[in-house]
Amino acid sequence: MQAMKRGWGRVLGLLLGLLLCLPTVHAAVDVQISQNPVYLGDTFTLTLSAEGGSGGEPDLAPLRQDFEVRGTGTSSRMSFINGRMTARVEWRIELRARRSGDLTIPALQVGSERSRAIALKVTDTPLAGDPKSVAAGEHVHIDMRIEPGGGNPYVQQQIPLLVRFYLDEAVRKGKYSEPQIADAVVERVGQERRYSTQRNGRRYQVIERRYAVFPQKSGDLRIPPVRFEGEIRDQAPDGRSRPRSLRDDLFGDDPFFKGGILGSDPFDDVFGKDSKPVRKFSSALTVKVRPPAVAQDGWLPASAVRLRDSWADAPPQLKAGQPVTRTITIEAEGLTGAQIPQLDFPVPPGTRIYREPIDNTTRAGSAGLIGVSRQSVTYIPSNAGDLTLPEMALDWWDIGRDAAATATVPAWGLKVLPGDGRTAGTPMPDETTVPGSDGQRAAATSTAVKAERAHSWGERLPDRGWQVGGLLLLLALLALAWWLMRRRRRAGRANSVSATRVPSASMAPVSRSNRVPSIASEAQAPVQDASTLMRSLETACRDQDAEAAARALLALAKAHRPDQAPRSLGELADRLSEGGDEVRALDRALYGPVGDSWPGDRLWQVLRDGLTFAQPPRETSTADALPPLYPGHG
Repeated sequence: MQAMKRGWGRVLGLLLGLLLCLPTVHAAVDVQISQNPVYLGDTFTLTLSAEGGSGGEPDLAPLRQDFEVRGTGTSSRMSFINGRMTARVEWRIELRARRSGDLTIPALQVGSERSRAIALKVTDTPLAGDPKSVAAGEHVHIDMRIEPGGGNPYVQQQIPLLVRFYLDEAVRKGKYSEPQIADAVVERVGQERRYSTQRNGRRYQVIERRYAVFPQKSGDLRIPPVRFEGEIRDQAPDGRSRPRSLRDDLFGDDPFFKGGILGSDPFDDVFGKDSKPVRKFSSALTVKVRPPAVAQDGWLPASAVRLRDSWADAPPQLKAGQPVTRTITIEAEGLTGAQIPQLDFPVPPGTRIYREPIDNTTRAGSAGLIGVSRQSVTYIPSNAGDLTLPEMALDWWDIGRDAAATATVPAWGLKVLPGDGRTAGTPMPDETTVPGSDGQRAAATSTAVKAERAHSWGERLPDRGWQVGGLLLLLALLALAWWLMRRRRRAGRANSVSATRVPSASMAPVSRSNRVPSIASEAQAPVQDASTLMRSLETACRDQDAEAAARALLALAKAHRPDQAPRSLGELADRLSEGGDEVRALDRALYGPVGDSWPGDRLWQVLRDGLTFAQPPRETSTADALPPLYPGHG
């Protein structure tokens, strides 16, 4: 058993070692800051993120020269979509500038990757348009503005919208409204941020939210005010806040005891209600939206559009009749994944294609939303020879240059080898063909296409899919090792049981309708070990199991007389020099009513030293092969 455990431990160690040896795919580190410019004394957030991980924690030492690190946090997200596993790690660093001026957030080392540097402006006084602290004595202020890059937008172009709620210590609880804009789609960008700042000598807690607004028609787009509704601590007649209550002295500003978390202040009934309602609105905004600069069908306004071909790094080896999958990944800055159109995959002559479902996602970037669309197609060349896949292009509008642009993936000239014994010019059997034009994304349903898709599962795993395959293989090996271990344990238990049981057909249970052991089966059963049979007889006598005792006795008699074994208990009783009466009592118990007790200890006391035969077996006729009707009285 110890050797088995050690072997199992070695198997687990080997499999875990293989798992740890799987390389991690690193991606470039994306970096963004929550606001720019910032007011001296404000806390802002630096966010670093990488798809696929980074292989280590960011080195924050370069930041400490110009910034104070107030806190850090890490989050990760994994997803498994269409056979592809993606992971994204995000680090959030809360910073405060040590001085004003034009500063630079330096490039940071994250594992084997480096982020880009960012220029940051830090001011001593609020900028024009920023709440100058919110007027003296104002407890709540709301600032809503269009961020840089959102002026004079086109239809369906992203308008970055920033909303900040400034709340001083007098605010007890409240709720905030979301922008409700007609003729526009509003998407939240990233997560809500909370930090503190100081305006005109007063400390404020700031709640900051970012949105992406996509106008759906040209003309004036009105963004209505957002509002805050809540309660503030009541003021004394001289305009100052009332003295702090016992609740404040006991718990200060602990947010757990504030009404915003518990819903209502649990100390109102004890110490008296000293609050009054407050309601504040931001200013409304109006944006002039331009119509599309080109035909609506090809309209895609974005900051940047990139196309990436899964074949770019490792072109496939094509064989006639064998499928191979190609994935085009489209990234569009300033758009959602749903806005990215479906690509038109051309169908070369002599080739069938099968379109996979499109995988659209949206994530937060440094300048708003980034839409990602992964579009895959499986090619099935029919014949060996040359195969040309033409260039693919996606037209879009560059809002930075205010000009048309095109993103492309290059053409491919590939060689198709004969496959499955087919030679050049040998056509493939007729199969369902799925064209690549718009609106024709239905799945092929023929048996041949389904078989080809299953055969090419490993080839169609893009990017890090092979790592998923490796993990599945390791899991299969673990399951196999577990099954082998259980099988070995069961075999060990079976061997131990066989040492104490008689593995013979003669030991099969006897039915209630015919409880007398079958003499024919005993005569044909193989001769068994006498010592084993004696142990079986002892167990049956101790348990007062008449049927098991009869089987053991007949088998034991056969072990002593293999050539002329007795055919019934009555015949055995006649041959014994000792114990005949006890054997006859056993024979009568077998024919008696079911449930009658049988004193097996008396039989065992007489026969515990073995069977002693008084006379040689008499010659029997064919008629004697059947048990007598009245055993012991024939």
